[in-house]
Amino acid sequence: MANTKSAKKAIRVIAKKTAVNKD
Repeated sequence: MANTKSAKKAIRVIAKKTAVNKD
């Protein structure tokens, strides 16, 4: 289930980028 871990990490990174863009 290493794939799920990577997916969660990617989602977190994308969410962070979106938050920065919103600011």
